[in-house]
Amino acid sequence: MVTTEDLYKKTNNGLDIIYYFYPQARECVEGIAKHFKKRSDERTPSATIKQISGVWKVTDFGDDGRAISPIDICMQEKNLSFTEALFFLAREFNVDDNVISKDINKAKIQKRPATEDEEDGHFNYELNSEFTKTELLELGPKVRQSDCDILNWNSVKWYSITKKGETTIITATETYPIFMRKCQYYEPDGKTLNHFYKVYQPLSPDKGFRFFYKGEKPQKYVNGLFELKAFYEKYNEQLEKEWELSDKRKDGDVFKAKKIEEAFFCSGERDALCIHALNYSPLWFNSETYNLSESEYIEITKYVDRLYNIPDVDSTGIRRGIELASKFIDIYTVWLPERLKTYKDRRGNPRKDLRDFCEVWPEKKRFRDLLNMAMPFRFWEYKKNEKGQRRLDLVTDYAMHFLRCNGFHSLEDKNAKSGKMFVRIESNIVREIKSKDIRAYFRKFVRDRYMPIDIRDLVNNTTKLSETSLDNLDEVEVDFTNYTPRSQFFFFKNAIWEASAEKITEHKPGTINRYVWESELMEHNVKRLEPAFEIKKVHNKDGVLSWDIQVSEKHNSNFFRYLINTSRMFWRKELENPRLSPEELEEYRKKYKFVIDGPELSDIEIAEQKHHLVNKIFCLGYLMHRYKAENRSWCIYAMDNKEGSIEESNGGTGKSFCFKTPRLFMQSVTLSGRNPKMTENKHIFENVTEHTKYILVDDADAYTPFSFFFDIVTGDLTVNPKNTKSYTIPFERSPKFCITSNFVLRNIDPSTSRRILYAVFSDYYHEKTDDNGYKETRTIYDDFQKNLFREGYTEYEWNADINFLVECCQFYLSVIKDDIKLQPPMANVISRNLRGIMGEGFLDWAQVYFNEQSGNCNKLLPRQEVFDDFKTVSGLSKWTPHKFTKALKAYCDYDRNIMTLNPEEFRGTDGRIIKQYNGKATEMFYVQTNNELNIELEYNEPGEMSEIHTNIPY
Repeated sequence: MVTTEDLYKKTNNGLDIIYYFYPQARECVEGIAKHFKKRSDERTPSATIKQISGVWKVTDFGDDGRAISPIDICMQEKNLSFTEALFFLAREFNVDDNVISKDINKAKIQKRPATEDEEDGHFNYELNSEFTKTELLELGPKVRQSDCDILNWNSVKWYSITKKGETTIITATETYPIFMRKCQYYEPDGKTLNHFYKVYQPLSPDKGFRFFYKGEKPQKYVNGLFELKAFYEKYNEQLEKEWELSDKRKDGDVFKAKKIEEAFFCSGERDALCIHALNYSPLWFNSETYNLSESEYIEITKYVDRLYNIPDVDSTGIRRGIELASKFIDIYTVWLPERLKTYKDRRGNPRKDLRDFCEVWPEKKRFRDLLNMAMPFRFWEYKKNEKGQRRLDLVTDYAMHFLRCNGFHSLEDKNAKSGKMFVRIESNIVREIKSKDIRAYFRKFVRDRYMPIDIRDLVNNTTKLSETSLDNLDEVEVDFTNYTPRSQFFFFKNAIWEASAEKITEHKPGTINRYVWESELMEHNVKRLEPAFEIKKVHNKDGVLSWDIQVSEKHNSNFFRYLINTSRMFWRKELENPRLSPEELEEYRKKYKFVIDGPELSDIEIAEQKHHLVNKIFCLGYLMHRYKAENRSWCIYAMDNKEGSIEESNGGTGKSFCFKTPRLFMQSVTLSGRNPKMTENKHIFENVTEHTKYILVDDADAYTPFSFFFDIVTGDLTVNPKNTKSYTIPFERSPKFCITSNFVLRNIDPSTSRRILYAVFSDYYHEKTDDNGYKETRTIYDDFQKNLFREGYTEYEWNADINFLVECCQFYLSVIKDDIKLQPPMANVISRNLRGIMGEGFLDWAQVYFNEQSGNCNKLLPRQEVFDDFKTVSGLSKWTPHKFTKALKAYCDYDRNIMTLNPEEFRGTDGRIIKQYNGKATEMFYVQTNNELNIELEYNEPGEMSEIHTNIPY
């Protein structure tokens, strides 16, 4: 246990502790002031600080004027006992409590050849006459020699074991005590007494070597039961003697044995000794997995009136405690306080058991307080009324305890009018339930246990299980953070997968402290498969970064196959190749049905298709990883690769299916993008909660104001549910966004570009119409003869697709460290965005006005005349000059025959071309094509109007 000396030594003689609580005291120590304010509402500083007998102390003349130590200050400020204050400060200042170390905590080990009478397995030992004070303190803060004697524990001087002709002698040391218990029991005949030994080495650095047994240990054995029975017999022997001498005894009366009032199931040897030191009878098992049988329970209850169980407060202890309570519903469970776990033991682990409790809170009253809160799994009780008649009643506190043990809780729900919801937590899974489900659970419990009719009627008729009464159910905070900045957890029926950049690790359900909504649990049994792909960075001859992907021939993911086909930008070159006969084309289609690098493609075409495929894997991985970082806050914008007019809707390419798939893994909200007034709805996010991790705006309309979503992508999200007040989900817990659309983005600016992560889909999947030139209609169903992820989808197929999608997340995690934003090949994206800026009316006009034969290229044109011509011809009379100029710039970037708008050498210092035209300073446009020019431009001094002195054409 940490001492005051240990604490002060590590905290500058307590000065750091005082600064922890009163940072304003620095001014006194540094000589700036003589007094400091201990309380914020003081008018005049009244506290001083000085070193007394080597320890810094504070004297508060506004209180009792007594100098108090740093530990006293902690006790006052935190309302803690002395011992708890020691542990609190040890935690805050990282003061070790003699941490167990293999270099310090070790026995003396000697080896020698075995003697003639030492056969293999021979065990010998020598015991000490009694325990030292240090040894007793190791067993428990209040443990006495008498406790050890009664429970048959001894201090071991040394023990030896012989194996393969060699005897090893293990000798205890001051830093490595060894204890041994003689475990007694009767053979099945009930007469023959036998025993075995349990050797306990509590400070072994390797926890696997703390225990071992010598002798024949029975398969079923409850520690302490032999001693309990002996105590029961001795107890009743004494009572019988007193009864025989009693005046109340009548002739013919027979003495009735009386049960011991209380006994306790403990989680281990030291807990049992601590219980005995508190003058109670302990029982304990040899392992956490021991299952108490019905016959053992009946045997124990012959001797004890009330049984308690004190499980450890870690996840295993809590689970085993609930299992025991559920099996034997009359056992009272004593729950240790959760805050015990905030302190560390000598192994550096959170404290969890009764011995730890007794060390932190050694007062016996604290233990009695725990007993006052102990409750059975049974939620009813027979009580006597004033007339002494027994009456059956449902005990509300017992019922709430019963619900908690079975995973029922209330949870904050800001979207609900009541502000909360009921949930049930089983293993790692959280499920929302209604009050009627809770009442049904009670009814099912008493029926399944074949309870008497009076108990069943009690449950059916009680008003104590109404929705109002269930408000007594404790509200819990559940951390649904199933991710870290570098990993993501996925939950399945039989396993939990943890994906990181390096590997995918499998955990058993219930073994990790991560929780997930039932809606996010994938109801499939999964098995890890070989990786479906391998992605590598590559650089072309110009040093430009690109990506290469090798698809495993062994993969069987239908979703991956579909994703490959959505990335085949040059599918027509393969599947409609005029060089191949119909028979050859059919053979090619079959052989390369799901191939990204078909032999009919050039290396450049293959590289572009692979880049598109890797981009989609990256996008899916980004969505699957729920962690949100400010520098990686994007909205995925899924669009078609096929270029067409801004108003043209291609569609049918599989975008929506791709980005609906992440909904299988997380709570999501889908907004219908077909409604152009969607963003005018003040309750647009009413279905979004703090647990929503993905918002899909599907099939967005051409006029959807995408900028509405972009602020949310990089900021907080305000939810305005109907019939309750709005609230804000902070950025780090807000959902990720994806928009799918058959239309291009309009009005792209740098702010928009920064927020967009594009995903571009080929028209491999398409619908044939009379005027679109396709030879056939091709759907996802056509490729697989089934709907993916729907009825008839086999577990084998689910497993392959799940493996692929988790690998997508792993790939994304692998490139986070390089701060990569993996966009697709952008040529068509840029082209379609430029068309979006222009609009079809402007494009139609510009293609005529700036045609090479028009005479309007490679010459100066008055801006206003060009603008007027556009409005007259297009009929778009409401355009502003600014919008027109922006569209003209986009057109000059769009048209491959145009080199630039307003060449730099023609512009003045303000970036414009200004010329005297009709006697006025007039702004000019100059659209320069790729033709050779021989033009000279002369500039005046800065700030003056530029004059043209050459033969620049007008």
